[in-house]
Amino acid sequence: MGAGPVSRRLASILALLALVPACELKTPDEPKYATRSGERPGGGDSPIGFEPVEPCPLCDLFDRVAPTVVAVFGRGLHPPDTADAFEDFVRRFFGDSLPVGLGSGVVVDKLGLVLTNYHVVEGTSRLVVRTHDGQVLDATMVGADPDSDLALIQLEGGGIFPAAELGDSARLRVGQTVAAVGNPAGLSHTFTVGVLSAVNRTADAIADPGLKPGLDYLQTDAALSRGSSGGPLFDTSGRVIGINTMVHAVAAGLGFAVPVNRIKELLPRLKAGWRGPPWLGLKVAQRRPVGEGDPAAASAIGLQISEVVLGSPAEEAGLRVGDVLLEFAGYALADRDRLRQVLEVAVAGKPVDLLLLRGAEKLTVEVVPRLRQERGETAPASAPAP
Repeated sequence: MGAGPVSRRLASILALLALVPACELKTPDEPKYATRSGERPGGGDSPIGFEPVEPCPLCDLFDRVAPTVVAVFGRGLHPPDTADAFEDFVRRFFGDSLPVGLGSGVVVDKLGLVLTNYHVVEGTSRLVVRTHDGQVLDATMVGADPDSDLALIQLEGGGIFPAAELGDSARLRVGQTVAAVGNPAGLSHTFTVGVLSAVNRTADAIADPGLKPGLDYLQTDAALSRGSSGGPLFDTSGRVIGINTMVHAVAAGLGFAVPVNRIKELLPRLKAGWRGPPWLGLKVAQRRPVGEGDPAAASAIGLQISEVVLGSPAEEAGLRVGDVLLEFAGYALADRDRLRQVLEVAVAGKPVDLLLLRGAEKLTVEVVPRLRQERGETAPASAPAP
């Protein structure tokens, strides 16, 4: 007996189903992930076990540069009676025996040389550094340049450390993306991003007493705050383009960094133990014509003294507020940059002749520069003194 219509229809359906490839059932909208280990989410060495497929260049930048950044703690930076949240944070790691100041730094040599701000380590009796992987290491001062607010310290105990690459601040463009990594408020390895807001900002233009005269700063809107000092400012290639040194005292959201080319200029001297140029202990005004009443000096250019620090070489030499410095050891002083340059080649403890104008009278005065570490007094905070 032949197959009926129902049997023939069933056979046709079964034949069609045989032509359809098998497929895997899966939950609708199941997320897809790329894992470092090739496993399902939960494996790998990512903090959350997987990485989103979507690219994230800034995430990659942080992963690359964060291991080069350290937190810097200094015993004795603040008086013991100024305990605050920073000290509370540090006591979690070091106990009550270490009253501290807090800053940041960046490793610039794989053998453990760390660049930071001078004001982070100034006056400390002990330095302690915490690395990205949690190591807590003592450190010692190698060299410093107070005029640039830079210091180089050495991590103790040996070892090889991830080191950052130094860039070229002469090639920077206003508007390019920059990133800062530091330890504001003790929040380790905080990553902030902004733009390069300006280059070649001078202390006079910024009008903030915390900045050093004679330097050109990088300006950024990448968020900085207390504890960011000494931390690096990176370009998007992961190169250090500056060391963050301060935030503006009035204009919120503006931060300033020492350009990396100034750092590269100083680094060989810092490695050799440089502690800054000899010190005079005075504050001067930027570039001023002199010689009102003295036709012979009418075309002269000099630096007018606006402040003399008590107990300084300048005071000991009899220099006064209002004197106008014309020459240092025979070099004409057209501006503060020139004074900084001639001081860098001066020898501490060696007498130098200063030609100055006092009223309408030209005088030659002998002054003996000395290292800052040899001074027993402190220059006013509002008047960084050469």
